[in-house]
Amino acid sequence: LSMLERLAQNPDLLALPKFMLTTETNVEMKKQGKRLGVVAWVVKPYNTETLLAAINTILRIPQPQA
Repeated sequence: LSMLERLAQNPDLLALPKFMLTTETNVEMKKQGKRLGVVAWVVKPYNTETLLAAINTILRIPQPQA
């Protein structure tokens, strides 16, 4: 989560959707990740269907116009 915390400090990257591919299953970690902008949390080992669903979730998020 340290990388997410660093990203959160940069105003230019706040709107960037974040994706976690991890072995972490701790609920508190997931909650902290959500607060830091994680929109998809995929736990390893993962299957292709789960990974593609998470990627599609991110792709459907409207992006702010520059």
